[in-house]
This record gives sequence, structure tokens and C-alpha cells, in this order.
Amino acid sequence: MITSPAPPGSRFDADGEDLTQAALRARLTVNSAEAAVDAAAAGIGGAHVLSYQAAPAVRAGKVRLILGAYEPDGLPVHLVHAGQGTLPLKTRSFLDFAVARLRSALAALPAAEAVSPS
Repeated sequence: MITSPAPPGSRFDADGEDLTQAALRARLTVNSAEAAVDAAAAGIGGAHVLSYQAAPAVRAGKVRLILGAYEPDGLPVHLVHAGQGTLPLKTRSFLDFAVARLRSALAALPAAEAVSPS
């Protein structure tokens, strides 16, 4: 197991029911998801990362999902701002820019892993 900055345990579910939470002992600990995916692609072990972090390597065939049937449900993505008074045009423009790109990027994930920004 390769770990990146992630919770110390892994949750496994089936059909939305929590099966177990397991503490995993890592062979290698790295400080980024990208390094964890690269190490897994090099054959060092399995990586515990979020689906969107592994998606490019999965699509390229460099790594494969090994516990995909036990992944927890996806989480929604939100863009949050202070929202005090009238929203500045720059902030509105950025939100419009970011939401369009997030929707596009998240839609490119495999259907079981895709979530929508709100």
C-alpha cells in the first residue's frame, strides 16, 4: 500500500452500506497523490487516492482499480465564496469559468465515479 495525505483508515462499502473501516499499513508514504499514483504505476503497491486523482493513469492503462466495487459513494463538489453584499464581477467571472471546467473534468470520469459541481 502506498499512502498520500489521506485519512489513516480506508472505508469500504457495498451497495451504500458501510462494510468495514480498515487501518492499512503503508510500504511507502509520499506527500502527494501524484507521487502515490506514480509509485503504483511503477509496481510498488496499491495507492489510496481519490478517483479523480487516479483517473488519468487509469485511462492510460498505467494503473487499475483493485477495490472499485467497494468504493464509497462520490461526494459533491461546491465552490464557496464569502457572499457579503453584491458579488464582485471578478468573482462571478471566476465562478462561471471554474464551474464550466469542473463540470467538463468531472464528466470525463467513469460514470460510477462522476459527481456534479453545485
